[in-house]
Amino acid sequence: DGSYNSYDASTGASSWNDGQGNEGSYNADGSGSEINADGSSYTWSADGSGSSTYPDGTTETWDGQGGGSWADSEGNSGTWNADGSGSWTSSDGSNGYHNADGSWGTTYADGTSESWDAQGNVTYYDADGNVVDDTTGGTGGDNAGGDVTETGDDGTLYQYNEDGSGSATYPDGSIETWDGQGGGSWDDGQGNSSTWNADGSGSATYADGSADSWSADGSYEYNGADGSYNSYDASTGASSWNDGQGNEGS
Repeated sequence: DGSYNSYDASTGASSWNDGQGNEGSYNADGSGSEINADGSSYTWSADGSGSSTYPDGTTETWDGQGGGSWADSEGNSGTWNADGSGSWTSSDGSNGYHNADGSWGTTYADGTSESWDAQGNVTYYDADGNVVDDTTGGTGGDNAGGDVTETGDDGTLYQYNEDGSGSATYPDGSIETWDGQGGGSWDDGQGNSSTWNADGSGSATYADGSADSWSADGSYEYNGADGSYNSYDASTGASSWNDGQGNEGS
């Protein structure tokens, strides 16, 4: 049926293909990659960095040090850093940033912008960068206790907390969160979601019922909706697989 599985004892590398569009390869140093029939794919390196591409075109990368980025097929994107800071860009032309100390800023599609410091003070600018208002406490959002909520021109709701954590709820129903410590989560509201941690570990679940997880040391596990699975233990170099059709190996 075109399926195969191989292991090279001299290098510790292994690979498999279930003959139905799903395949994977793994290296002794903990790096590897997988491609699935639904169009999703994953790569990870020995240092904990890696990337994912989801069936809807959304991509995600992580650097193994608590930082990373994401982008969807609609033109929305974001980045996060281990200290809780990050930035985002919306398909409507607006963009913004948030810092580890709770300060943040937004530039709207029309070129106007606002900047909030960690104490809740806000400065508004016109499209030419001229200050048009400067207040203590601000009037552009709810900033009680240094926490701020803001609604973008496209309807995206942003929450920035004093500890560097926050969230963004997009018009399409997807939600992104960050904890201010390099971790966070993403959920598209369609059954696809993922989480990531500062050490480079994380997990993902998909609308078709499949799920995968990865550890900081390069270990990895995938469970397909059809009963297939593949796993790799970086601490021992052991791997196992099952194609969901009665074929398996370890």
